[in-house]
Amino acid sequence: MKACIFKDNEAQKKFEENGFVKFPFLNADQCAALRNLYEKQLPGMVFSNGLHISVDAYAPEEKGKLKTALLHLIEPSIARCFKPVSHVHHGFIVKQSESSQSQISAHQDWTFVAENEGFNSGTLWIAVNDVPKERGGIGFLSGSHKWLSHTRYTPMELAYNPINEHRELLAKHLVFEDLKAGEAVLWNHRTLHASVANSSKEDRMVVAMSLFPKDAQLKLHYQLPTAPDTVGIFDVDLEFYQRHKATDFNLVYAQNKCPEGLIPVSSYPITMARLDADKLEAALNNSSQKPIETNDILMKNIEPSNDSNVGFWARMSKIIFQKDA
Repeated sequence: MKACIFKDNEAQKKFEENGFVKFPFLNADQCAALRNLYEKQLPGMVFSNGLHISVDAYAPEEKGKLKTALLHLIEPSIARCFKPVSHVHHGFIVKQSESSQSQISAHQDWTFVAENEGFNSGTLWIAVNDVPKERGGIGFLSGSHKWLSHTRYTPMELAYNPINEHRELLAKHLVFEDLKAGEAVLWNHRTLHASVANSSKEDRMVVAMSLFPKDAQLKLHYQLPTAPDTVGIFDVDLEFYQRHKATDFNLVYAQNKCPEGLIPVSSYPITMARLDADKLEAALNNSSQKPIETNDILMKNIEPSNDSNVGFWARMSKIIFQKDA
């Protein structure tokens, strides 16, 4: 991150080098209290394919109440481990026991801060119970935050990401981290990661949130419906992502609007940098000897049309959302 986020220098060094780091976070009493909170939340949790993500399942008021309850229990640990940070997207991520469809494929998280100015954000992922690989464990592609440096934007159905064509190959190189209850992992939002299905006989209970330096402005990167080959950058407040879930941006886009009527502070054209599969595989196999460089694995860069009315993303938006672009 632009400024060190960890108070511990060794944790900060590993985070910067690998794009993720595991560390002790909660004590036994905090874990027990979070398990009790989970039990109280469980009757109202909605699961899809054995997976519950609070920030996408709950209404804003419910998310606010859960945020307050979670922070009451874990804020002392945040203050102990980190330098001043802001945080959003507080909630449980639960995988039911023996849920064979609960895997999440290799992906990167959205861009939340001005990465082009040296800021970075990350996901804090806290194990409430033991999370070995077979209980829906999480894996990372070490160092990928350094060479997968493109921005990640919404709506998700339209957002182009060069990794999409290579998920299976990239997944073979993930390093999985077993977590004990009370341990946490923080990963850079650029870092490629995935989690496997929960094949164990116990639910996987995780609390997660997004962290970023206190002096960084929170952002939304959103494909503009009136110029579909362009991404707008919006400054948003700390409650913005509590008021919205991911699917909200699809609905707003279909209405040819920007979220909350916001006006972008800047924008950039969508480019389609593609990765060469053979070069990528060779680079991954040799990554222990030679760090991967973005230019070494690019196949080509396709610039969008100058005419947003007939550009690629204009055509795609019309197909996906059945609207005139």
